[in-house]
Amino acid sequence: MIYILIAQKLQDQPQNHVKITKTLVQYWIHLHNYDKDEMAYEYALKHFDQNILSGVNSEIVQMWSFRPFETAGKDAGIQLTTGTFIDESMLAFSKQGIEDTSWKSSGVINQCDLGINHMTIEQNQQWAEKIYDRIR
Repeated sequence: MIYILIAQKLQDQPQNHVKITKTLVQYWIHLHNYDKDEMAYEYALKHFDQNILSGVNSEIVQMWSFRPFETAGKDAGIQLTTGTFIDESMLAFSKQGIEDTSWKSSGVINQCDLGINHMTIEQNQQWAEKIYDRIR
């Protein structure tokens, strides 16, 4: 939340850019706690899964676009329980068989000219079949 407020101030008051940037750096150094942020994110996901989605009267399929903290090289090990849960990363799936598996890679990925975080037509079909196989 603090980042959103700071970003707004940067846009609204460009003359204060240096002050705000220094404030953000000091926040990061003295107040930011990555472990707390990870825990809060996990609790938010589990709350939504167990208390919101569990009350929906519909077929639910959950999957990751990115695994939580995947881009930081971590495995959070979060398991979701409502509906069908496909515990695979679409990012990792889209990069199977290529050397650069980072989310930061750019340009053509797997012959897909859309660049990062996109799948080819064939990969989209494979992913759809994976989902279909799980829910039929």
